[in-house]
Amino acid sequence: MPEAVTLAPDDTYAHTGAIGTVSLGEGCYSFYETWNLAIPNIVQRGWRDYVLTKLASGVTVRQLLRRMYGVVSEAAPSPGVSHADEMRSFRRLLKRARTSVK
Repeated sequence: MPEAVTLAPDDTYAHTGAIGTVSLGEGCYSFYETWNLAIPNIVQRGWRDYVLTKLASGVTVRQLLRRMYGVVSEAAPSPGVSHADEMRSFRRLLKRARTSVK
């Protein structure tokens, strides 16, 4: 399981989208909680290298999750957190998850 990372207390919430069998609109998932759903799904489907390439090309985590899973949340990260911060954290967690998810 990917390690938990704490974002600002006012972290935005995912309003719509679905990851695996989880419909985000039916619960109350912070944007970062969606990472804990998306990362294992990405690894299980064999999309890890594709996602890392997209992030390296400048696609933000928010853009990526919207395209892949229909995740809609605020367009900008929480105050004090940049898109680059999110991308670094997401990449790190995705790389670590590669060997921990079967």
